[in-house]
Parts: sequence; C-alpha cells; structure tokens
Amino acid sequence: MLNGWRVLVVEDEALIALDLRNMLEGFGCTVLGPVATVGRAIGAIERDRPEAALLDEVLGETSVAPVAHELCRRDIPYAVVSGYRADPDGHPALREAPRLSKPVAVNDLWNMMVGLRRGATAA
Repeated sequence: MLNGWRVLVVEDEALIALDLRNMLEGFGCTVLGPVATVGRAIGAIERDRPEAALLDEVLGETSVAPVAHELCRRDIPYAVVSGYRADPDGHPALREAPRLSKPVAVNDLWNMMVGLRRGATAA
C-alpha cells in the first residue's frame, strides 16, 4: 500500500530523523530528506514533489507552519510529529493536522501513513 510513496521528512533531530526514515523505508516508502530547516523543506516540496510529509512542529526555535501552509496549498497530506501537544492557539495548519507523539512507535506510524494515503487517494 505504501510502496514507492514519496514522503518528505522534516525533522531537525538527527536520531529521530534517522528513525523515521528507517521506519518509512521499511514500509516501502521513498524518503525525501530528512531536511532540518523551513527553507530546505519548502525547496524540497518545490523540487521533489512529495506525496506526503511528516513535520516536526518546531525546527530549532522556528515554527514549521510555513511548510504546512505550502503543503496545504498543494493538497499534499501531512502529519505533525512532535514532543508537544497541539497548541490551541497555534497555527491552524499545525493544530488541526494529524499528530504523532515522539518517540514514534512503528505501528502508530504505519497507521498514520495508511490514513494519510487513504486521504490522498480519496481526493
């Protein structure tokens, strides 16, 4: 179901990025990145045209909201992977996105990715 699906990973913590990449590759996904800045993430969206994305909510001290906005604009499904709860006053593109807590369990990531894929194919 996920074989060849192109997934952008936006994560600034190297070990978490590696873990996500390994799990996604285990599912058969083609992983783009990981990238660790908003600028690189937007560049990857424009250049590599992912079919889905996983976003760390905060890169350093910078919100990933501009990346979520660009994904929304292009109708690319995404989920937030964060150590924080959704901020009720936060950016709607992040607050309302599907969310996984760090550390991510393989089964939870699988279920999230399948849900994103189903949503993408239903559109």
